[in-house]
Amino acid sequence: MNDLENLNNNTIILLKKYNLLVALVKQFILDNCLKDTSIDEQTIADLKKTISKQQKINDEEEFQLWLAKSNKTESQFFEGITRPLKINKYCMKEFAHKIQSKFLQKKTIYDSVVYSLIRVNDHSLARELYHQISNKEATFDEIAKKYSLGPEQHSRGVVGPISLEKGHPKLFEQLKVAREGELNEPIQINDVFAITRLEYLHEAKLDKDMELGIAKDLFEEWLDEEAALVCSKLSEKIL
Repeated sequence: MNDLENLNNNTIILLKKYNLLVALVKQFILDNCLKDTSIDEQTIADLKKTISKQQKINDEEEFQLWLAKSNKTESQFFEGITRPLKINKYCMKEFAHKIQSKFLQKKTIYDSVVYSLIRVNDHSLARELYHQISNKEATFDEIAKKYSLGPEQHSRGVVGPISLEKGHPKLFEQLKVAREGELNEPIQINDVFAITRLEYLHEAKLDKDMELGIAKDLFEEWLDEEAALVCSKLSEKIL
């Protein structure tokens, strides 16, 4: 981090002008985080085998020639391809203790749904279409294709899979308590009236992939905060 402190005023001003300061600071912080994180030799050997197979490299001599064409040393090359693994390892090491609470706090974001949707701009029409589907006079997909105003018209009303929280709050409230396959009465969302049916709710589970994803999210939040703090101090330096 000393290199950042040694940036002169003109350099800081230039980096800020071209919106490069935050990105540079983040990389400095990341490098500092990863300096003591290592990847075991077996993993590196496995990576080398995989790459050799992909590039049809038969022996060590061919591998060194391939590296030379890339203008990289073996050390530089493996430093680059192991960086994502180091980030994953660091995230799990530093943020594993916060994963469970973050998951419970944000579970609705990780849950996903598939639902059917019809949107029309007239309440009376919405009620009429709702009754047609409810009374089996027409199917949901037929009505959606014929009447719906949004892009769901082209998917016969089907939307998703999508995070529950990516929809309108009213839609979210209706779907999170709905039963799968149950037709919901029309609700007004802004200037349209929506008829929905929950097709499938996929409740997120805290498996290994989810744990890593949350750990990386936590790390990104922390990195943003740290970078903002450092940038603020550097900006004060030029005032």
